[in-house]
Amino acid sequence: TILRQDADDTIFVGGLHGELVVNDLIACFEQFGRIVNVSLPLRPSESAKRLNRGFAMIRFHDKRSCELAVDNMHGVELAGRRLSVEPKRA
Repeated sequence: TILRQDADDTIFVGGLHGELVVNDLIACFEQFGRIVNVSLPLRPSESAKRLNRGFAMIRFHDKRSCELAVDNMHGVELAGRRLSVEPKRA
């Protein structure tokens, strides 16, 4: 099953530290509502340590959760990096 990511229930999170993993994002963002999916692309790497590409898409169960996440997490520092949290553009 392919999960649909609508702009109204998905946020873009930029400025991520390369070593963060999906569970780190869930721990930070689940306080705003039920998370349906987290897409955290990884950089291609020849080493055993795979780093993320510095951004993620987080899909929530509803639009209100997205609004809360944007309002509360944009500009917050996580792992020494300032986050950019915005609604996903269609």
